[in-house]
Amino acid sequence: MLAAGVMDDLESLELKRKLLSTGDAHGLYAQYGFTALTDPSKMMARVR
Repeated sequence: MLAAGVMDDLESLELKRKLLSTGDAHGLYAQYGFTALTDPSKMMARVR
C-alpha cells in the first residue's frame, strides 16, 4: 500500500512530525498513527 511505503521511507529520517491533508481518508491514516491536530490554529500553509 502506498501509505505504508511512504511511512517506511520516512522512518529513517527520524522526523519529529509528519503532516498530511485529507478530505475523506481520516480512517485510513489513523491506521498509521495520524490523529487530528491538537491546535490547528497554530498551523499555517504556503500554497503555490
